[in-house]
Amino acid sequence: NHAVTVIPKTFLRQSLFAFCTVSNVFSSSVFKESHHAVLTSSEIKYEVVPSDLTIQRVVIIHRHGDRSQISRELSPHYPENDNISQKWQSLLPSEDTIIRMLKSAELHESVTSDTDVNDIKKRIYTGWDVSRSPYAQLTELGASQLITAGQQLRRRYADIFDLSSLTNHKQIIDCRSTYMCRTIQSLRSLLSGLFGEDVTDKPIIRTRPLNEETMFPQADGPCNVMSDRRSIILPPSRLKETIAEYDTFETRM
Repeated sequence: NHAVTVIPKTFLRQSLFAFCTVSNVFSSSVFKESHHAVLTSSEIKYEVVPSDLTIQRVVIIHRHGDRSQISRELSPHYPENDNISQKWQSLLPSEDTIIRMLKSAELHESVTSDTDVNDIKKRIYTGWDVSRSPYAQLTELGASQLITAGQQLRRRYADIFDLSSLTNHKQIIDCRSTYMCRTIQSLRSLLSGLFGEDVTDKPIIRTRPLNEETMFPQADGPCNVMSDRRSIILPPSRLKETIAEYDTFETRM
């Protein structure tokens, strides 16, 4: 469940390929070269880009932000109930946050109005997992995490890519997400923090059909290689023993 943003720039002398991974705890590292970044919720530190290198392109790979629980029930001992579903519903992104997300990017070539509240909610919940709401969904905290990450990335790259005068976002930025509500919303939130809310030429977020998805495992069915490796690490006999052990623990809890 990842999203990818690519910001290209024509290089001058040698070029530096910056490969950043941003998780929901705001850790980031740059691939190969000595240029290195560490993001936290309160501060950001970067090593200086070597003077003989010029950044050509930045690739940002990040996970989604904080989310609600995936399953409707945590276990047979903890089935779904109204209190749990209402609690998660109350933690979903606010209307203001939803509007902010939609101002940052378009999903494919959507031209629907941004002003209709009911339509806005339909547009923001369009992924494969929409029927599971309020479960498996990005929370207000999750949106805030990615907005903060985007703002920190902006401080890093604002001068390098002259983001303040950037107008043609759509043509110079490539955005890709899995077709999940929480990942699309996370990417929208990151872009909102990166470019602000007044983006006239919005980036387009690309997704793929489920049978063509390559950004998470088993999109097109069980992966035999993964199953084989998992059976080596955790043999079926041991797995059954573990389930029994935890079942006893859950019952006691």
